[in-house]
Amino acid sequence: MTEKIKMTMPGNPKYTVVTELAVEAAAVQAGFDLEAVNDIKLATGEACKQVICHGYEGWCSCYEVECETDGEKIVIKIFETDCGHKVPKKGKICLDCPREGDLSLEIIKTLMDETEIKKTGSGEKGKKSIIMIKKKSHNK
Repeated sequence: MTEKIKMTMPGNPKYTVVTELAVEAAAVQAGFDLEAVNDIKLATGEACKQVICHGYEGWCSCYEVECETDGEKIVIKIFETDCGHKVPKKGKICLDCPREGDLSLEIIKTLMDETEIKKTGSGEKGKKSIIMIKKKSHNK
């Protein structure tokens, strides 16, 4: 049976934990083992940061998350829904984000079986989306 979660989240990074927990719960309910659940949760957090922050001088105001499980895999889509990163960052602006973002992308690609990263547009008006797939391991 296919189950789907869909959420709209504020771009404030303190809410990424909510996204992580929702996706973690979906992975547990779908029967993924503990190691896979932890990989999925970590990759989800990194993907949220990629979409709302990395490479921009402000946070995006909101993003959407879709998580679908079908018994054999979990598909997680995280994408920006507004135009631009206009919410000011308090404190240090992520001047190192492109470098840190590259590491973040490598983490996601390592933890997930399939990863697709897209950016439409350019500059502050560009929108990022990340699609991640993790398949169940049948080597138990």
